[in-house]
Amino acid sequence: MVFMRETVADNWQALRDIRLEALRDAPTAFGSTYEREVLRGEAHWRDRIARGGTFLAFVAEVPEVAATEPAGLIAGY
Repeated sequence: MVFMRETVADNWQALRDIRLEALRDAPTAFGSTYEREVLRGEAHWRDRIARGGTFLAFVAEVPEVAATEPAGLIAGY
């Protein structure tokens, strides 16, 4: 089962980490690059969250990933 929670300001590091991992994993799937995003600071990630529409996904059934650690991201526009 996958749980989704809308990001809040305190999730900025989790959002950054998941986004950077996704950019490394599938660089052509996004409108940005790892090289560009890795340079962005805390203010950028907090601003991105403040705009809304960004969710973190949590997978409960995967033993290696605790349900408290995000396993992916989802965005809606």
